[in-house]
Amino acid sequence: ASEPIEPTRLQLQDADNGTLILLDIAAEPAQAGRAAMEPVRIVEAEGPAQRYGQTETPQGSHGSVDTTAPPRAAHETPVPVVLIRYAAQNLYAPLRTVESVPGVTRVNLRRHLPLDALLPTLPVQARAIAAWRLDDVWVTAVRLANRSTRRLALDPRELQGD
Repeated sequence: ASEPIEPTRLQLQDADNGTLILLDIAAEPAQAGRAAMEPVRIVEAEGPAQRYGQTETPQGSHGSVDTTAPPRAAHETPVPVVLIRYAAQNLYAPLRTVESVPGVTRVNLRRHLPLDALLPTLPVQARAIAAWRLDDVWVTAVRLANRSTRRLALDPRELQGD
């Protein structure tokens, strides 16, 4: 560095798979008699074993590889469970602790998505705050605000909609 830098933590994110890299940096003025420090390098190894699924190669009826179908992940945990766990981590956990899950994508929401009929029997205001998708399963995080002065008991069986 050309000048001193106070100890700082940088948070880098891999654009391809969302993996977070935490990097603590600091710089001090050069001291006489000390060897120059090596420049910083980030080396990406093979990586840890995947915790969620492995890529399967679809096969045709004669055991040959079918190149027309895209590879699908073999899921060891049901997709809804993985997706809800991922959404909860994104909403409540520190970003550096969120495990990347291959295939999960964040979905853009319409700015004012109408959710008035989500809980029609209760005086609540519902607002979609985020959504994610894995394969053909979608999950949407919804914020509910109590519009009454009394305590409400929420029952998921009362939810209406797709």
